[in-house]
Amino acid sequence: MHAAPETAPTPSAPADAALWKQIALALRDAVLAVVLKTLAWGACGAAAGVAVFGALYFITPEYLAFATEPLGEFSGPGFALLALLYAAAGALVFGYAGLARGIARALFKHGLDDGARVAALAEAMLDHAAALLKLAPDAEALRNVPLDRIEAVLKEAAQAMLGERPGATGAGALLRRFLRRTHRSVIARIESVTLAEARAQRDESGGGGVDMAKLRGVAARRASEAVRAALERALAFKTALAAGLFVLAAGLLPLAFHAAGGAIAFLLGLVL
Repeated sequence: MHAAPETAPTPSAPADAALWKQIALALRDAVLAVVLKTLAWGACGAAAGVAVFGALYFITPEYLAFATEPLGEFSGPGFALLALLYAAAGALVFGYAGLARGIARALFKHGLDDGARVAALAEAMLDHAAALLKLAPDAEALRNVPLDRIEAVLKEAAQAMLGERPGATGAGALLRRFLRRTHRSVIARIESVTLAEARAQRDESGGGGVDMAKLRGVAARRASEAVRAALERALAFKTALAAGLFVLAAGLLPLAFHAAGGAIAFLLGLVL
């Protein structure tokens, strides 16, 4: 009997394995960065909660005494519980801000390669737009393209880059929906920046045409900067929102504690 011939390995197998290993490492680094950022901000929030409780203890002790008044004989343990609630409120609010910052940073670093993929997308959009103009890449006409033609082909190129993606179910569907929304946001930002730069070139030339080669280089850099700036604005808003929620919680927590005094006293009685 003849031995069955051995199946030759697929040439692309090592490349595929290396690619998936790279993806796994990137995902591991991204998840680790998000977890560490969340824990760090949560720990800072807990410390801030304890600090606020201490400040209230020295500045307005009557307010804290009012909070524990309905507890009667359990006012001492209730006082400690209130301090823990302040720490927990700070940890939750600022932990949420840290989670948002961690996800955004990981997306920009690993998903957008620190802005390099944004620049590549901008260049690809301009290349597609140049192809839609039906002009040779080195044609003299590319150095003097009317703005209205650029506006038309840019919108078409942006729509083509968005494309249609197949749906998915389960956790994959949630991830793909998030990535599609991010992709749409980045493409819209690139289109907006590119159109603004094209109009600026038109104005500089006194109403003349636009140099597509120059536009390609400048738009790629400006688009990456614009996406980074939008990310920083969103993170600043999240941080300000977390700070506002924490201030609100710090002010209302003694009132809520006082209102729930009966239930809290009952629970402390069961524990103690």
